[in-house]
Order: sequence, then structure tokens, then C-alpha cells
Amino acid sequence: FSHSAWHLLMKLFCLGADPRAACLVIKFKQTNIMLDCGLELSCLLNFIPRCDFDYQKTQSDEKIAYPEIKQIGKSFYLNASLKFQKPEFKIIDPSSIDIILISNYTNMLALPFITEYTGFQGKIFATEPTVQIGRQIMEELILMSNVKESAHNLRWQRESLLNNLPPALHQIFHKAGSWETLYSLHDLKACLSKITFLTYSQTQSVYSSVTVTPLSSGFSLGAANWLIQTHYEKIVYMSDSSSAGSRHPEALELNPLRGADVLILTNLTQEPTYSPDQELSELCALIGSTVSNGGNVLLPSYPSGIIFDLVDYFHSSCLTGSLGRVPMYFISPVGEVSLVYVNILAEWLCKSKQERVYLPEPPFNHSELLKMGILQHFPTLNEAFGATFREPCLVFCGHTSLRCGDVLQFIRMWGSDSKNALVFTEPDFDHEAAVAPFQPLQMKVYYLPIDPRLNFQEANSILKDLQPKHLLAPATYGGSSSGVPSAKTCLMPIDAPITFFKHLDVLSVALSRKYERAVLSHELATSLHPKLLGNVSLTPVSAMLTARDNLLQLNVASVGELNALRLLKQRYLWGSPTLERVIKSLNERGVEDINVIKEDSPNNYRVEMPSLMACLYLSPSETIIETDNDQSRILLRELIIGQCLGSSE
Repeated sequence: FSHSAWHLLMKLFCLGADPRAACLVIKFKQTNIMLDCGLELSCLLNFIPRCDFDYQKTQSDEKIAYPEIKQIGKSFYLNASLKFQKPEFKIIDPSSIDIILISNYTNMLALPFITEYTGFQGKIFATEPTVQIGRQIMEELILMSNVKESAHNLRWQRESLLNNLPPALHQIFHKAGSWETLYSLHDLKACLSKITFLTYSQTQSVYSSVTVTPLSSGFSLGAANWLIQTHYEKIVYMSDSSSAGSRHPEALELNPLRGADVLILTNLTQEPTYSPDQELSELCALIGSTVSNGGNVLLPSYPSGIIFDLVDYFHSSCLTGSLGRVPMYFISPVGEVSLVYVNILAEWLCKSKQERVYLPEPPFNHSELLKMGILQHFPTLNEAFGATFREPCLVFCGHTSLRCGDVLQFIRMWGSDSKNALVFTEPDFDHEAAVAPFQPLQMKVYYLPIDPRLNFQEANSILKDLQPKHLLAPATYGGSSSGVPSAKTCLMPIDAPITFFKHLDVLSVALSRKYERAVLSHELATSLHPKLLGNVSLTPVSAMLTARDNLLQLNVASVGELNALRLLKQRYLWGSPTLERVIKSLNERGVEDINVIKEDSPNNYRVEMPSLMACLYLSPSETIIETDNDQSRILLRELIIGQCLGSSE
């Protein structure tokens, strides 16, 4: 049924503390949808690295007066087990969440916190590669950081202590009370068992009136933008998208995203001024020069994602001789699974890599490097690694925060030699803050971020093409209030409203609509007897409208309800009286003194009838009766009703 245009409100809640760890909830059509469940990792930089290391001389515990807080150089750190910042679930009721949509593996790291520690009973949707790669990342993080703590070690999180910290320390640690110990492997397994896999372009119905569809975002294997639709509204969630054509994932799909009523944009590149291709070229040159001088290169990395692009790029350099046969070591407890898994995901790869599968050849070049013995993987620094290890070499290992994992052992081993290099390619952490506890380091530190996500210039161009009716984005994308807006540094105005949000914001977004879909109950449908009038079958309906589970239904009204309906009864006319038929009907009723005056607008007429002391105004959209005579008004009213195709009584 239709009605005059009205506004449907969509509410958006921002639970994530950082745009890099997206977690949003939209309330829409009586359905609560969580968009991603990211884990904020930057708080790890507030901890002392989990290894024995000869740090700079620290201040004594007595001087600082808080035993768990240590000063290294000019910075303060917590000497405790690692903690993480989960989304702010307290501003919503987790049990009210109907579905969770996961865009890619980087945005699911906090998922066990809601599935295993709250009353959440909804459904979770993601692509299979996203879940399997996410499993690898999360397993590695658990194995690296999950250390049992005593009650004494939790003392530093007491609110009474944090509130009484000196101003300098309070500014650093005031949010520490909300940091959480990471979940267990058991929690992770239980969480992932609750996820339903969808393939690209597969539409899933949710509670009758809402459908969700994942579409390739181009960022990683299985990474998706989400299309959320009703019969009359279209909402797009666009996160971690990449238009880079030279990478391994399936290309970014834009066509279904056009013309959205609301487009929610998150997770653009963290380094908009860096070019991934240029940084990759510089990285290869840096590795070549370091190795040729007898130095080693340490690359803090995740066990999946950009590492496959790096190894593929290094493959050609190894074969052409610029890197020679420099050994590469991939150290990760999930490294073997990661290397094998990506080779069996042909349908999720770009076309060039899909074609290699049918040759048949492995889609990724690391398979050849493994066969040649140039690339080797180990779960940890065990005896097997020691037996094959040789220098100079290139090492991939985690964690990228430099607060846990085998990367710490390599820093301790190579940090005192200026021939070695530590290269940050992942942009998730402030590299200067990451290495600060280890200073002064003799090994050279480089920052060459390779972030394939859309930069602002690319995003601005795509938004012009997609033409959303309303754009929602993090406040940090709006640019600096003091600087001059630039397409390279912020989102530029488009032909639609832009609303920015920040942590803990609750936005209300109006969606203009004219129609709502309803169904007839079987009992009501069988009681109706439509009449064919022209090319349309019509029938009057008296019914009660009910709403349940997002479904509107017209039901047969009870006797009491029918009495109420009679009090509210209105006539609904259908059709447009024509001038010829009106004159004919007037003549049949004995009205002969008819004066027709054509108005300026097409098909608009004024019909004067002196004997009736009345005037009719006819137009394609309305008919107006003008008279002071009640009998004339009744006569003309019945005439016009008879001219219409039908009416409801």
C-alpha cells in the first residue's frame, strides 16, 4: 500500500573506539544489525614487550609509586600481561542484536567477546575465506599473548588506582580499566562455529523484510562490502575496499552499490600520502642493499594478507638475481596452514590467478619458492629452525606491535648491528612508539607502509560515481578544521548530505519513503471478489493491519473491529473523469446551460452551470466542485463518483 511520503528513521551507534577497529550497529526496520566487530590493538603499545631485553635504565618503583608502571627512557609502560580494547558493547543490549555482518578478517578480532561473554543469540554472516583467515590471525594472537595472571597483576586496573594517577600517567592509562584479557582458543572455536558462510552476491533473507548480500571489496580474500536492502530501501556498508588491480583478491565490485539511500564508509587507508606500489619498489631495493652488505631484514607481519603480495613480488626478484637466493623465513604458529590455505581458494582470487589454477599451476608464487628452498616456514624458533637458519636473510614474523611473538627474539639478536634493518610495512601501529622501548637500537628502522585500502582521492572519485543519497563516515575523514580541504587528505562534498560520527555517537538518519509492502491473509484473500474495470481489477477492502517480525499483514476484521472501521470509513476514488463524459452525464440529468472554458494548463477546464449555480474544475489530478447550493453539490458529487472507475464503501 502507498501513502504520502514519510520518514523512516535509521539509527547508527558507533561502538568502536578507533575507525581502524570498526564496530557499528544500525537499527532499521525493527532489525538490529552489527557491522563488524573490530579489536582496538593500539593499547598494546602501552605495555612492556614480553621478553627479556636490556632496556634503558628505568626509574625505581619507589619514585613512580606504582609497581606495575615502569619508565623506559621518557615513556611509561605497564609491566603486565597484554590487554585489548574491545568495542563499547555497554551502549547497546547485545541480546537485541539480530545479525552481525563481518567485512574481512581484520574486523572480526573482537567477535568472541560478544558471542561468548554476552547474551547475543543472533546470526553471524561472513565469507568462508574471511572466517578461515580470521581464525589464523586470532589463533596466532592467542598463542602469542594469552598469559595467565594473578590477582595481584590485575591490581593496576582498579578504578581507585587509575583515578588517582598523577596527571601525566592518567592521560596515558585512564582507559586501562576497560582493557580486557584476550579470549581463549576454546572461546574462539565456539565463536567461529556460530558463523554462516555466504558467497559473493549470495542474498540472505533476514526476518522476512531485510536481505543482506556480500560483494567483493578487493581488499583481501573473501573481503566484502555489504548490501542491506528492503523492498524500498538500500543501505551500503563499505569497509576496507581496494581498487588496486595488481593484487591477488577478486576485484572491487561497485555496480550494485550505486544509488544507495545511505552509504556507510569506514576503514580507508591509514597512510593516504604513501603509494603502495612505490613503497613496494623501495622495499625491494632496501632488502637488496641490506643483504648485499651482509645485513638481515626483519619484517613484522601478520600470517596472512599483504604478506602474500610481498612474497609474490619478491619471487621475481629472486629469480632475476636482484635478491639472489637470499633465504626467507616465515615464522608463525599458523604459517603452514596459511600458506596451504590460500592456494585452494581459486574462486576468490583475481582473474589472472584463477587462470593459473587451470594450467595447472599454484596461484601464488610462494609455492615455487618453497620448492626451491628459498622460503621456509616454522611454527616457532625451534631446533628445526636453528638447524637450517643462515644469514644474511629475510624474516617474516609477528607480532606487528613488537610487544609479543618471535619478532622480539630477532630484535634482541640483531638490534645491536647497524647492518641489519627493521622494516614496518603494516600501518596498524605507530612505528616510532613500537620501537621506543628498545631504543637506542643500532639496527636501522624503516617505515614503508603498504596499505592497499582506498585513499581519499580514490574514495572521492568512487563516491561521485556511486551517488549515495546520504553518506556516513568517521569524523576523522572530515579533515582538519584549520587546514584547507583537499581531495588527497579528506572526503570532499558530494551532491548529498554527509554526516560524520565518532566513538559513542548515536545518529538518527531519516529515510524518505512512500510505499510499504503488506500481504493479504489467506482468509481475507479468499473473501475478496475483484471487479474488472478497464485494465484493472479492483475491490473494496475492510481489514485490520498487523505488524509482526517485520511483516505487515492485512487480516479479516472481527465484528468489533468492523464497527470501529465503520466509524473511520472513507471513500477512495479511482479514475479521472473526462470532459466529454461529464457533459454527457449533465445532459442526461437535464442540465443544458453548460459553458466550458479551457484553462492555461493542458487538459484543465472550468465548467460553468448557471442553472445549478455551480462550477466544476477538471484537471488530470483533481476535480473541484464549487457551489453554495447543497442540492447541486450532491448531484455533482454523485455524478463525479459515477465517472470514477470504482470506490470503496
